[in-house]
Amino acid sequence: MPPTRADNAFFSELSYDMLGSERKDKRVRRINKRAKKTGFKVDNKHSNRDILTLVNDTTNEVVVTHRGTDPSRLKDLKADWDIMLGKTGDSSKFIKRTNRTRKALAAHPDKTAYLTGHSLGGRSATTSMLLSKEVRDRVKSANTFNSGTTLFEDSAVSKLPEEEKELVDKKLTHHRTRNDIISAPMVTQKPLGTVKTYREKPDEDSKKTKEVAEGIGLGVTLPHVAYHAHKLFHFYDPKKYS
Repeated sequence: MPPTRADNAFFSELSYDMLGSERKDKRVRRINKRAKKTGFKVDNKHSNRDILTLVNDTTNEVVVTHRGTDPSRLKDLKADWDIMLGKTGDSSKFIKRTNRTRKALAAHPDKTAYLTGHSLGGRSATTSMLLSKEVRDRVKSANTFNSGTTLFEDSAVSKLPEEEKELVDKKLTHHRTRNDIISAPMVTQKPLGTVKTYREKPDEDSKKTKEVAEGIGLGVTLPHVAYHAHKLFHFYDPKKYS
């Protein structure tokens, strides 16, 4: 049985655990502990701060997860700018992630392969399929969450033959929350793939922010459009994985 939407969202969350100043082996051990219930373990060799490769030997599956933006990393901010301008097909950041994805999948040739990613990671997972025939042929399905996107045609899309676009379109699903501004261009400029939109889950912090916003006449959108709506917990229940 392939990873569910919730599994893919959880795996996208785990990719952020590859950040930090701890030794890599400590970060990997922490991820393996969090992922224990899923049956997936980290492929250390093909995981770094940009992508996380998870393998399940029981189900014979591999998931390559692309990490979203770390605001402290200038290269991530440059990549976000490339997304907005529709230049991911020419971006060194996206080309590197594509090559790493290709190598990670090649290391597990007999496993059923999946891609996922959040925000910047959603866009780079998509771009990996667009730039690499090896990746798009190998991947059974790809799921993004509040993926970065653009109002323009992306260079990675424009270079692709129509029959290859159709293949990506069938395999790719974008999950987004109603008030997420990062993925909002999908509403007016439909990307390749299926777009599914969900209501956000409330939390105590967003409720408090909403009360403040209403109190000063800013309506109800303030707590959602900036930070709350972009979170991954809208797509899965963290308690089920703890």
